[in-house]
This record gives sequence, structure tokens and C-alpha cells, in this order.
Amino acid sequence: MVWRKVEPMEERIYFIKRYLEGGSSITELCNEFGISRTTGQNLLRRFREEGLKAVEERSRRPLTQPRQLPNDVVCEILAIRNAHPTWGGKKIREILSRKMASFELPCSRTIDRILFRAGLSERRKKRSKKTYRIETVIKPKEPNDVWTVDFKGWWRTKDGSYCLPLTLRDEYSRFLLDFCALRRGDTEEVKSRFKRCFAQYGMPRYIRSDNGTPFASVRSICGLTVLSAWWIRLGVLPNRIPPGAPYLNGAHERLHRDIKAELQRTPARDLKTQQAVFEQWRKEFNEVRPHQALKMQTPSDWYQRSSRSYKAAQVPFEYQPNVHTRLVCSRGRISWRGKQIHISSALRGHAIGLEVSSDGDTVECWLRDFLLGSTDVDFRHPLGGEWVEHLIPV
Repeated sequence: MVWRKVEPMEERIYFIKRYLEGGSSITELCNEFGISRTTGQNLLRRFREEGLKAVEERSRRPLTQPRQLPNDVVCEILAIRNAHPTWGGKKIREILSRKMASFELPCSRTIDRILFRAGLSERRKKRSKKTYRIETVIKPKEPNDVWTVDFKGWWRTKDGSYCLPLTLRDEYSRFLLDFCALRRGDTEEVKSRFKRCFAQYGMPRYIRSDNGTPFASVRSICGLTVLSAWWIRLGVLPNRIPPGAPYLNGAHERLHRDIKAELQRTPARDLKTQQAVFEQWRKEFNEVRPHQALKMQTPSDWYQRSSRSYKAAQVPFEYQPNVHTRLVCSRGRISWRGKQIHISSALRGHAIGLEVSSDGDTVECWLRDFLLGSTDVDFRHPLGGEWVEHLIPV
């Protein structure tokens, strides 16, 4: 036997019939039909006033909508969304406030509903919130405390050229310092972009990166590379996130998600044209796009040039009088009291400071004010041969 499907309209008619037959109170009938007493009373009241029209389906839409947005405002919202397909309600509302200062603006959730009804957005699933506490990640307190750098996954332009985007941003203000299309992404190419940014914006205190090349190396002391050793020589300390923890650079990862959505899917004709597109996008990102983390202001509103001059940072660093200095040779070593200490080939040509401990048993090796590691002072090879001592990293 197949169960009979019961429509709401039939249920209302049956409810009224049972009530008119008597034998049950209104409360008992409502419990039997699984409705509230108020709903049952309203249905009977409408039946007395309108007859069988009372059982027909009715729209739940309000008779009046005094707070309904004017059509010109809705059209402006949709126009902004069409110009910026990845923007949500908060960014669109900020742009509206600049254009319609005297108008009572809708909240961002109302704008999101307009976009959803227009088929321009999808409802996102809420993510579970997780709290991570990694003490090694430096939290900026002002602009230029921490810069973050990373590569966006490569793509090819329409003529087949290899494009590897490099992004450099200020963590505090979200200001996008550089957005360039590189061909190789090697040390010299990346270093030239840093030189340009240092000259234009001054020097940060820290530069945060992941553990990939050319920012870090697993084979070198403290993970240093030619690039990161050059940062230290200029007075900028590297600050790396742990492997497999991109969430610790979450704002930068979000930047890359926007780039993928807005630029990667429509590559430019060639590398030169792609760089022009990057520059235009960077200008809009810094000067037009509102950011929730910046109280819906732009990065340009928050960023200011560093007071630490690149020109002054290039002056050779002078160690204290009690610190011995040695130059790292081409093999990555220094000589100390008749023995060889291996530092790293990434530091060749750099002046290393050696400071003997107060007890005279160990010597600490420094690159400027960055401690590389330590080793025993008077260790000798047991057979009198050549012995290369390796630093114990900090």
C-alpha cells in the first residue's frame, strides 16, 4: 500500500471539518495536527470571515516594505559588483559610502542578499575557528615592522611566456609594496626587486617568508641563503614561518587568493603587458579597495615610508672592539686559532664577528647582530690533521 500524500490545503479543510463536527476542544485538535493554538484560532477566524478562501496558500511577504532600497541604489550595487566580481558586501558598502554620503546606506548583509538574489554570489559554509599560538611569528605594531614576501604560483601568458608573480607587502598596513612578473625567480632577480623597494620605501625590521628558495635553505646554518644573509647585513632580520604552516601568513595567502580569482584566469598577452596589469591592480589594491582589517580604509591610508634609510644601511657594520672579525672564504669557512670553522657558502665574503664567552670555553659567531651559533675555542684534531669544525646553531 502506498502512503497518501497530504497537502497543507487538505489538512486545513480537514481541521475545520473536525472542529465543526465537535467532540474535541481547539487545544486537542491543535495538538493532534501538530500546530500551535494561535495558528488554529487564526485559521478558524479567517474561515468565519472568508469561507473556504481561508484555506488557500498566502504570501508571507509584508504588505508594505518601507525600508526597501531604491532601484538606483540596487543598480549601483550591481554595477560595483560587476566591476569587481570578487568583492563582497563590506567592500561594496564602503564604495557606496564614498559615492552616496547623504544616503542612509544598507548594511553589508543586505548587500550580500541582493548579490545572492541576483545570482552573483554563493552562500559560504562557515569554517571552524582554530587558534594557533606560534611565538616565533613577529606581530607588527606599526608600518615597516614586518614585511611579508612570497611567490604566487606561476602561469603562462597568452604568448607562452613563463610568469612567476612575486608579491611583497607590509604586514601592518596591508600595503602592497611590489607585485612583479618574474621570469626565473632566482636570487639575483628577487634581490633586484628588494633593492628597488628598499630605495623607494626604506627598510623594514623583519621580513617574513616561507622556507622555499631563495629565502631559505635547509642545508645552511640557520637556514640562511645569499638573499637572507644580505638582509641581515643591511640590518633586516629574517622571520620564517614553520614548514607546512601557511596559515601563519594568512593575510598574504588571502592576497594570493584574490590574485588567482581576478588575474590568473585571464592572463595577459605577454610578460610586459602582464606587468602593466599587475601595476594597475596594485594601485587599486592600495588606493581604492577597502579592507576589513583596516576598518574599511585602504592600505594607503595606513602606510607611511620607513625612517630607516637604505643608503645608510649599506655602510659596513662595525663590531665592538672585543669582537674578532673574519671574512668567510669562497668555501664558506673562516680561520680561528689554527683551525677551520665551517659557516656557510651562502655567507662567503661576509665579515663574521667572533666573541669568546666569559668562561673562555666557547666562541660565538655573529653576522652583524644575528647569532649564527657557537663552537669550542681550543678543539684540536686528535691526530693533528686538518679539522673543520661546524657551528652548533642557535
